[in-house]
Amino acid sequence: MIEIRQVGDPELRRPAVPVRRAGRAVRDDLDCMAATMAAVGGVGLAGTQVGVNRRVAVIDIGEGRIDLVNPEIVRSEGAAAAWEGCLSVPGVMGRVTRAERVTVRARDGKGRTIWVEGEGLLARALQHEIDHLDGILFIDRAEELEYPDEPEGVMAATPGHRGGPGGPTPPVPLRAMRIVFMGTAAFAVPALTALAEAAYNVIGVVSQPDRPAGRGGQLRAPPVKLAATGRGLAVLQPGKVGEIGDELARWRPDLVVTAAFGQFLPRRILDLPTRGCVNLHASLLPRHRGAAPIQRALMAGDAVTGVSLHYIDEGIDSGDILLRRQVAIGPDDTGGALHDRLADLGAGLVEEGVRLIARGVVPRLTQDESKATRAPRLGPEDERLGWQRPGVELERQIRALSPAPGAHVLHEGRRLKVWRATLGQDAGPPGQILAVEGETIRVATGEGSLILQVVQPGSGRTMTAGAFARGRRLRPGMFLGLRPDGM
Repeated sequence: MIEIRQVGDPELRRPAVPVRRAGRAVRDDLDCMAATMAAVGGVGLAGTQVGVNRRVAVIDIGEGRIDLVNPEIVRSEGAAAAWEGCLSVPGVMGRVTRAERVTVRARDGKGRTIWVEGEGLLARALQHEIDHLDGILFIDRAEELEYPDEPEGVMAATPGHRGGPGGPTPPVPLRAMRIVFMGTAAFAVPALTALAEAAYNVIGVVSQPDRPAGRGGQLRAPPVKLAATGRGLAVLQPGKVGEIGDELARWRPDLVVTAAFGQFLPRRILDLPTRGCVNLHASLLPRHRGAAPIQRALMAGDAVTGVSLHYIDEGIDSGDILLRRQVAIGPDDTGGALHDRLADLGAGLVEEGVRLIARGVVPRLTQDESKATRAPRLGPEDERLGWQRPGVELERQIRALSPAPGAHVLHEGRRLKVWRATLGQDAGPPGQILAVEGETIRVATGEGSLILQVVQPGSGRTMTAGAFARGRRLRPGMFLGLRPDGM
């Protein structure tokens, strides 16, 4: 019987190497894997799970053993969600959506080409094991996780798993793990709210200082502070988090969880918790690293985005990923709507991650630097609408910056914010008004046109674009904002 690698072992994340020739060594590997699988009651086992870095797997769902060498899915149909477990992730079940039917082409142990038609459990097992060969675990795809052997707040024993940055950490009862939460903005509130429940042990919260806000410049507490004090949690508000190293050390944290905190953690803080520091980020890392991932995803025209829970290192959102969840971006999504959806999704992800860390079950996926993109903080140049750009880009920009800070054009020396617009097909000099129709203004762009629907002049109230046009006596042929020649 071969030792089965457990989650956290880097070998599980290493894609397997294709087999060049199916000889005696490959057949011996398959026989050992089949014996190991049978001994532990599994239905599938991939080479990467037992330290064999070849694209080989064995499956037996009770209908006879299937040996797979260099398997690849050549056809898939349908979709169904079901619960899965894994010999490499003991004590955890995940609800995963997979194809209902698949066709797999592979070789057998003697090098002969075989075709496997799978449906139901066999289709799921085939996809699960091929994922293993690509370095993917089922918890990476899971929409929900459960812990069926977790009794009344005590974590099931799963010795030997790799934990935080310092190496292996034994499982601990969930309520015994001391958590410090660091966050500031509203995005972090659902995650704090989830961890403030009785199942967890949040011993304190760190947030940014109160800041002046509004016309009167009155100090305003950040949303996370308000949420924390409302639950009776201790709150620290340092100008720089490094200033409270001694106080954090006295809190003796096992885990630090951050979300929308707004400060980098110095090495001294990173080294304090025994199980490391993790951060909730509003993108599918490594895409959109930085301060404005939600707006940048919308502005880039991404079809999907999501949330990632990752270990914090000294880079910008570059640490190993524990878990990710994906959502589709709708054609009418605004920055505000997507923010709220991702905040709620992230709260569940943080709960799942904390439970895994308490169990010592810590998946770690190294980020692919070749796929990394930046999402820098928004600046004044991101708020300006340049009519020379394609209409599709301007429409995305308007949605991304709603409800704050808003996209605008300078008209007669004053800002005109545009809150809602749709695409048109008309052409003309960029910035020229092509039509004033009912409650809309049609403006030419670098490609196509933009139909303005809701606007806000200066510091005034929001109104329909048509009402603004009537009030300013705008008509076709005039320019909204500067003309292309700067006049």
